[in-house]
Amino acid sequence: MTDDFILRMTTSPVTTWIIRHVASHLDPILFRASNGRFTSMGVPSMPMLTLTARGRKSGKPRSVHLACLEDDGGFLVVASAMGQARHPAWSHNLDASPEIEVQVQERRFPARARVLRLPGSLPRLLGCFFRRFRFPLSGELGRSPSLYRRHKH
Repeated sequence: MTDDFILRMTTSPVTTWIIRHVASHLDPILFRASNGRFTSMGVPSMPMLTLTARGRKSGKPRSVHLACLEDDGGFLVVASAMGQARHPAWSHNLDASPEIEVQVQERRFPARARVLRLPGSLPRLLGCFFRRFRFPLSGELGRSPSLYRRHKH
């Protein structure tokens, strides 16, 4: 399959609904149980992590499965919601409580997430992320995506 086809499929309304209502609940469980080897779509084709944060309203642990990039000893994740009009719910949880648990393959560890607000490096890092994963750029989103860096405690 070509990258363009995969991008169109993953950002279509039907696939977005499936990701939001099925895969988003199933993937963290499969990823954790298989030590990062499998998701609902099979073997991950890109670097992935499972991020678990406290729900800002419920206080319950909420896990989300995300594409990531390693950068400067940390992991970068982007709150782009695959090009949707609103920020994903998990980003609001991180804003409210940045203490998280991260799983990258078989490694699990506590961490702290922070939004990057570095004027000079932010466009470079977002550019690297979007070139690697071909997610829609911020101009196509109609909003600016948040970029988070995870640091180990």
